[in-house]
Amino acid sequence: MNKYREKNEERDRRTLLRNSFLWLYTVIWILFVFVFLFTSVFRVVSFPVQTNSGLCYASVIVLPQDDSLKTGDMVATGRGASNWIGEVVACEGETISLGIGKAGTADCIIYQNKRYFSVEELSHIVKDGKIPKGCVLLKSGLTDGETFRVRELVAVGEIAGAAVCVAYPFQLLGQSVQELKNL
Repeated sequence: MNKYREKNEERDRRTLLRNSFLWLYTVIWILFVFVFLFTSVFRVVSFPVQTNSGLCYASVIVLPQDDSLKTGDMVATGRGASNWIGEVVACEGETISLGIGKAGTADCIIYQNKRYFSVEELSHIVKDGKIPKGCVLLKSGLTDGETFRVRELVAVGEIAGAAVCVAYPFQLLGQSVQELKNL
């Protein structure tokens, strides 16, 4: 009876060991698939967002962008530590104007880390008020104030992709990027 019991215990240990390795193998494959998805198919971009309760970080899922950018698309720029989300306001060849809007809101365009407040200041870059070739004008509706709107002239190559949905904060998980404006 003792040999029978020892034999069963040994068989149970082997079964437990085999099942443990199978679970570990499965977990490793799942991790591999997640790493593959988050590096090849899409990525998550985090950036600071000003909320009513202060500054917090939000993360969105970004899909690779094709070449067909159009007005209204939400895109993420990939600049290393200074990622941000913006809406395409104007594409290559479209005409823009700067100045004071009807509501008294001032416009500013940032290009290569320099601020421009009029088309005259931008005249060497923006000829006849048209967006130059290979660039788009983005606005970050997440940071616009009531009296000052900032737009940024960005090279198409700096765009990481289309911002699809929110990954963090978790209460907005899976919702549109537009929901970040309501924080």
